[in-house]
Amino acid sequence: DISLDYESLPTVLEFKNVTLQPKDSVPVVDNVSFSVHEGEIFGIAGVSGNGQDELCDVLSGIRPMTSGEILFRGRSMSDMSIRERIELGMGYVPVDRYRDAMEMDMTLAENILLKASYDPQWSNHGFIRKKALDEYTEQVIMEHSVKATGPDDLARSLSGGNQQKVVLGREVNLGQSLMVFNQPTRGLDMGAVDRIHKVILSEKENKKAILLVSTELSEIFGLCDRIAVMYKGRFMGIYENGELSTARIGLLMAGIEEEAAA
Repeated sequence: DISLDYESLPTVLEFKNVTLQPKDSVPVVDNVSFSVHEGEIFGIAGVSGNGQDELCDVLSGIRPMTSGEILFRGRSMSDMSIRERIELGMGYVPVDRYRDAMEMDMTLAENILLKASYDPQWSNHGFIRKKALDEYTEQVIMEHSVKATGPDDLARSLSGGNQQKVVLGREVNLGQSLMVFNQPTRGLDMGAVDRIHKVILSEKENKKAILLVSTELSEIFGLCDRIAVMYKGRFMGIYENGELSTARIGLLMAGIEEEAAA
């Protein structure tokens, strides 16, 4: 496996000293800097609750950062709306699909439309092009092996793994340049996990930049090119995959610096 020469690949996403500090509190994202390149899977490892969700919130535009800069292909994202980020080609699979990714009482087709309702592809003078949307939803169902009878199924009638596959299908098509996955396989059965891993690897083949947040070390080691370890809002370091043993990554996840460990 030839190690990627990251410097020679186009940079899609860049964080420069990004901090998110809620009022009267310590920073939840603390002076974080990194870049993700075309065709690279950049992993963020760490125990849940160390700022990973907040980092994704800042990136997707849900929360404004306190300081620093985020660049998307060299353009500042600071003042971009969520819609502008989507239109630039960013797909986001959030950690909690029930809260942030799907409406359980909507159909699969309606869920597919959620983030692209303003796209002329799906609407004609304010009316939804239902036939086109249904055909597209059928395509997502087939491509991602979703166990569903069709586009009119309610989201809540699907199993967790199948709901996640629908979210994945929608986001992969929106994310033409950048895909952000926050714990995409949490709580899913082995079949769904395997399917999602295959999709992530095929997106890498498609030269997309991929940010993968995961608490599963096997997932981080199995998929990522480079790995950052996050503890209490800051990065303990960025490593090439293969540089870190499980023992070393465990110490970093517990906030133990290299020098102290040595």
